Amino acid sequence: NHLKRIYINDKEINKEKIILKPFEYEIGSEQYNQIRPRNEERNIDFSFAYYTNYKTALKLKTVPNIFNFFSMEEEKNGWCFLLHCNSFDMHNDRRKLQPNSNINERLLPNIANEIKQYLVDLSDTNTELFLNIYPSLLLSDIPDSKPHLENYFFDILSSILSERIPTDNGFSDNIQDVVIKKTKLPISPRDWGVEKDWFYWTDFKDDEEIIKEAQNEEKIGLKKVSISLLIENGDIDEINEWILNADEKDYALFLKELEKDIPDENFFDLQFLKCTDDISIQ
Repeated sequence: NHLKRIYINDKEINKEKIILKPFEYEIGSEQYNQIRPRNEERNIDFSFAYYTNYKTALKLKTVPNIFNFFSMEEEKNGWCFLLHCNSFDMHNDRRKLQPNSNINERLLPNIANEIKQYLVDLSDTNTELFLNIYPSLLLSDIPDSKPHLENYFFDILSSILSERIPTDNGFSDNIQDVVIKKTKLPISPRDWGVEKDWFYWTDFKDDEEIIKEAQNEEKIGLKKVSISLLIENGDIDEINEWILNADEKDYALFLKELEKDIPDENFFDLQFLKCTDDISIQ
């Protein structure tokens, strides 16, 4: 589903189509009865709206992110996605959610869990789309000034960031097994005996915002790893085997990076002399 246009204060904020994922709790359903909305004569309808390009989605950080048919002007939460629900309990001025609302405290966790499950399913069935959405969640601000949003919605939804970490080898649910690539060498940590995977995004120029936010302890808290750290923690025999078989370009890059970042351990076990059959003694 697509929303053709979104307007904030009569101003169109998007030219690209925004994707709308709808959800519904019918009257009498288990979730409906648990939430107990104020208006009990209609189904609970809610939607998760997002762009497939996170750089486009960044525009949403400056506009209201929560809707109940119309935008709530004081709900500019710095998110890279939009949320609509016809059953939000709103403040009397209709500009924001009602804080300390029992209805919202029952409704928001259900919404968060439904969206999270949708994303989990996408990671299994449509990896490309999941990888397009993931940065939008990662780059969304934590609503720490609004405990009702942080505790009942955002913490639940954003837990997927650490439970489905994209890597060069699929997905990981263990932060300790994923590191940010800080080398231009075409290697995997496992090539050098380090049982870790690279974080999926590796381009420090094009994806600087993603890589920076992935290091945020409040989001994922990944660490950058250079070749010196790989050498310190790797299998020296496998590293020397790689050195022996590296082509001239990769070997030159290896030496260049090593010169700037010498490891504290295993350095003197590296076999820098590449022997070839072309050596001749005069």
